[in-house]
Amino acid sequence: MSRLGSFLLFTFASAGLILTIAFKGQLLNAVRGKLPELETLRLENKSLELERDRLAKTQAPVSRNRLTLKPADVYSTYPANNRKLAKISLGSEDGIAPMMSVLAAPEILFGYVTEVFPHYSIVRTVNDPEFKVPVRFEGVQGEGLFEGGSVPHVRLIDKKLLVQGGERIYSASYQFPYGMKIGTVGALTESTDSYFKEAEVALDFAPSALVRVYVIVDYVPKP
Repeated sequence: MSRLGSFLLFTFASAGLILTIAFKGQLLNAVRGKLPELETLRLENKSLELERDRLAKTQAPVSRNRLTLKPADVYSTYPANNRKLAKISLGSEDGIAPMMSVLAAPEILFGYVTEVFPHYSIVRTVNDPEFKVPVRFEGVQGEGLFEGGSVPHVRLIDKKLLVQGGERIYSASYQFPYGMKIGTVGALTESTDSYFKEAEVALDFAPSALVRVYVIVDYVPKP
């Protein structure tokens, strides 16, 4: 290569290096110029997160498919630990009425209101043997009868029904908004007759650990 060619090649390479350095410098300056704006956005995002957490803890009703859930605290029964009936911190002065559905969490059934007083109410829970409701299964077309207790069961399941452990169980009675989750199928056993089988139910929550529930205040079934 001639001296002129080498010189031109060196000149072009040097020019390219200078342009690269200049571009990087401009990019760095641009980023530095955006730092205050980025910091502002970060602070705004943090503020929104704090507001979200605050609203999550509020007593304001929450809408669920046009139904309104009103949060209530669960009174402790320690050390008795009565799981059949629960007392909650809402009463008639809060718009609570008998037969209103009570949820352990949105869409997870806990029980229903049986008695109402001005500032608190009593709830029959899914752990009460008197709690009975027709149910359906997630994976198969069939029904059973849920019966509460310390170990809840679904009874009167057709023996021909291919119900398997782990399948979700939903309420199917007009007493509650349709499709409330109750739990999942546990151990299956044959009943004493030749037509039905039954299954234990694993609840979706720990009753003794429940400190807050949700009352559906705009769905009140009539007998």
